[in-house]
Amino acid sequence: MSQGQAAPGAGRLPLIVYRGDGTPKSEWWFVPGGPGRIRGPAYVQRRPDGSRIEHWYRESRLHRTDGPAVIEWTGDGRIRRAEWWIDGENVTSTAEAFLSDTRARWPLDPGHESVFLCRQVIRGEGGATIADRLSWHSLVVGLCLVGPFWMLVTLSIVFLD
Repeated sequence: MSQGQAAPGAGRLPLIVYRGDGTPKSEWWFVPGGPGRIRGPAYVQRRPDGSRIEHWYRESRLHRTDGPAVIEWTGDGRIRRAEWWIDGENVTSTAEAFLSDTRARWPLDPGHESVFLCRQVIRGEGGATIADRLSWHSLVVGLCLVGPFWMLVTLSIVFLD
């Protein structure tokens, strides 16, 4: 048996499958093109013992950049298993190394998320060092220093025309 229910603040309805006793068994969230959800897992399987499994999707592929895309929770709320995926590629080993190196916790804040994604893009020897140097702190400082220059250039162009 399945039924859609509106989620707070969501424009789409999930597909919820219920057990015979009326408790939710699983829920799927869809966007055009397949499973997906902007702020939350697109698939949640709930077990009678209170444990659950969450899958985060984007464009029908396992994907999440600020935390694991597959999380298996125990009935008492502990994490049994966590897998990190980006665009359908398992990047768990990279994520675990990143968390160990930085002592970051998920969900990652925007700064840590940026560094993690840089590490993922710049793989190979020295990639972590390069990615860490491209952290969001450096980018903000760079923009603050370069921003006034570009503002002057823009104003010059506007007033010279």
